[in-house]
This record gives sequence, C-alpha cells and structure tokens, in this order.
Amino acid sequence: MLSELKKISQDKLVSQNSFLGKFLTKKAIPNEIEEIATSEFIQITPLNANQKEAVRYSFNQPLTVVTGPPGTGKTQVVLNILANAVVHNKKVLLASKNNQAVDNVKDRLAKLIKESNYFLRFGSKTDVREKTKPIIQTYVTKIHNNLLEDNTEALSQIENLARDKKATISNSLARIERRKKLELEIPNLQASIESKEREFQNWIATNDSEGISVFSNYSKESLTKIISENNKSKNEVASKYSGLGKIIFDLTAKKKYAVSLTSSFESWPPDLKKFAEKQGIQVKLRDLKNGGVIISTHEKLVQFIESGILLQEKKIAFEKEIEKLKSQLQETQSEIENIRAIESDLQNRIKESQQILDSLGTRLLNELVHNKLRKGDAAELNKYKDYIPDNIPWNPQEIPEFVKTTKSFLETFNIIAISVGKGLV
Repeated sequence: MLSELKKISQDKLVSQNSFLGKFLTKKAIPNEIEEIATSEFIQITPLNANQKEAVRYSFNQPLTVVTGPPGTGKTQVVLNILANAVVHNKKVLLASKNNQAVDNVKDRLAKLIKESNYFLRFGSKTDVREKTKPIIQTYVTKIHNNLLEDNTEALSQIENLARDKKATISNSLARIERRKKLELEIPNLQASIESKEREFQNWIATNDSEGISVFSNYSKESLTKIISENNKSKNEVASKYSGLGKIIFDLTAKKKYAVSLTSSFESWPPDLKKFAEKQGIQVKLRDLKNGGVIISTHEKLVQFIESGILLQEKKIAFEKEIEKLKSQLQETQSEIENIRAIESDLQNRIKESQQILDSLGTRLLNELVHNKLRKGDAAELNKYKDYIPDNIPWNPQEIPEFVKTTKSFLETFNIIAISVGKGLV
C-alpha cells in the first residue's frame, strides 16, 4: 500500500489540493466536518471504549486511520461505522482489494439486518448483472407496489425511547460534571474570602479604626439627619449674614444661632461627640463670635459626618462582599454534598440507560433501513438499475442526468461495498 501511495504521489495522479493529494503530501487538512455528538451514536455490536472512539472519529474527523493486529475488533468498528452512516444519512463506500474482507463485513451486517440484501455489493459486471441488479429490481417492485409495511409508528417509538435515555444520560452526566466543577471552585472561593478579609483589615489599619468603630454604631439615616439639620441652620444663617446684614445679624441673631448650634452639638451621642472633638472640632459658645464662624462650624460638622458616612459605606461594602463570598462557599459546598448524595443513583441511571440504548441500536438500524426502502423513489432506483453495468454514459451531455440518478439512488442505498483492482485505491 505504501508503495502504491508513493507512486500515486510521485506520478501526480491526483490533484495536490484534493483531500488525497494533501494527505499524500502531508499538507494540513482542514476540518470542515460538522461534528456529531457522542450521544448520537448507536452500536449494533459490543464495542469497548477505544472502538467507540474510533467510530466517533470516523465521522468527526476528515481522516481516520484505525489499525490493530487480527482479533482487535476492526471489523466491529467497520460494522458500526456502516450502521451509524445509515442513522445519520451519510454515504459510505466500503472498499478493499481483499474480496474476503468485503464479503465478511457484508455477511456479518446481513445477519443483523432484516433486509439482509440492503447492503449492496458491487463487483464484476457479471456479479452486477446476476446479483446486484436483481436485488435492486426486487426492491423497486416492492416500493412500486407498496409491499413494504409502514413502520413510522415503530420507528417513532424507538427514536422517542432513545431520545429519553440520551436525555437521562446527558442530565446525569451534567450533574456529575457540575459536582467536579464545583469542587474546583472551593479553593478559589476560600482564597477569595481570605484575600478580601486581608484587604478589609489593611483598609482598617490605614484608616481611623476608632472612627470606623464609632460611625458603625449609627445608621446612615441618623447621620444624614444630622447633616440635614446642620445644612438647614447653615443656610438660614448664610441667607441673613451678607452685606450690611452681617452687622445686624451679629448684634441681634448671632447668640440665638450660636446657642442652637452649641446645644445641637451637645446633644450628639457621647462617643460621636468625643470623636469629633478628637478630630479638632470644637463647638464652644465663646468661640462662635460671628455668623461667619457659625457657618464654617456647621460646614465642619457636615464634612465630619460625611466622612463618617463614607467610612461606614466602605465598611459595609467590605462586609457584604465577604458575606457574599462566604454564602457562595456555603451554597457550593451544600450543592456538592447534595450531588454526592445521589451520585450513586446517577451512575446507575447512566449505566441502565446506556444498556437500553445499546440494545436499541440494531432495532433502530432495522427500522431506519426499512423506512429508507419504503420511502425510496422506485422510478429513480429503476433508472439507476438500467444504467449498470453496461449503460453508464460517457457522453458529457448525458453525465449530469446519470449523476442526478446516482445521487437519488444513494439516498436509499447509502452504504455500498466494492472490491477494487490492483493499483486502485
């Protein structure tokens, strides 16, 4: 084989841009195949994990090479590739230089399909005339005379059961994968909590911890009320304390507003008042000498409370973030435990559903083959039959119609076997 492939490449018998050309010259082969999900594959004979992977690759890769010594199940893989080709309406040509190898696959598939002649075998002109054409004619007659029973309901029942079991497997696997994913998140969440707590402590250390503690004792609403009261008083004073009004205000109204400001400050909670004084804020009647001082004192008190609200908001934000992370950690741990509690049941569901799916493979294949034949176009099949083996056109004007007829034929008989002569691949 290697010698023949080398000769094909050296003699430039294939286009360099063709699939085979790229393969022989070791050029990149683009994957333009739409992948089929693993859950969509059936099996008609027992397959191990490697064999299942080989079947899946054969549909989802532009080129798949399956190798192994005798007895490793290559024929099993081929049989399942053919079965899945029927299921997914893909066209397959089984070709070999070894007649016995082709016949072996054909005979083994025939034992699994009720319509044992469905897998057509092409070969010499004599074989086509004496064996292949009569088989096609038999089906043309059956289709034309509506002799193939309507199996729509039976096919639908199998497909629905398969769909249900696939959903069970998919959902169960998703839960198990979810548990694995969540377990990977636990260390990240724990690290995030520790990081955020360190950040919180560093923030407290770089700010006034006493102020953070004091302002934490009061609601934002109560602090905002203090700001509102001071702004109101400040605005009253400011409206009167301008121009010549300053002199009149200081003579007639200053004492009233100074006493009010002092009384208001004295009424603050002791810890808040004490902390303000530590920050250098003094509200003494003797110091409130005029309206300007009263206004600036109100502004200092407002700024003091506003700075406290900012500290309070930052502290609350830190606490909420930490609490949110801890809540996420707890919820994640809880979900992991819930899944672990039912994981044995999930594994059993997967195993049982897969066993049912595996048992459905041959039944589904048979119903699909029967359905393909029943829906076949008798006229097109008959037309194709008349072309082979002696009437295949060579005139370019007749070839398009032959191609059209062949494509129609392959919609019904989409898996074909053939032996190839020496020098052909």
